[in-house]
Amino acid sequence: AQTQSYKVALTESFMSNGKWPAKASDAGLPQSNAKAGGAIRDISVDARGAITVAFDGNFAEGAQLQLIPQADPDTYQVRWRCRTSGDPDLKRYLPDCSQD
Repeated sequence: AQTQSYKVALTESFMSNGKWPAKASDAGLPQSNAKAGGAIRDISVDARGAITVAFDGNFAEGAQLQLIPQADPDTYQVRWRCRTSGDPDLKRYLPDCSQD
């Protein structure tokens, strides 16, 4: 749920500009949100529009969820694919994600 505002801001930026913002702040987002809270330690964005969620000690060290945008350059429609890594237990909580 905490990533929803990131997905919306990045999608709107892509739809308005036809490309991903060079940095998160170009979409009105912090580059890194170390105060995310809950089981989330940090949320960050890369230059390709991918959102990475790092989890706290409730999961194995290095546990991450990555939301990867897939954009159609003709229609500007964006779909988000998710991938988890670092802790197989994430698959229980995020069954629709692929596991690395």
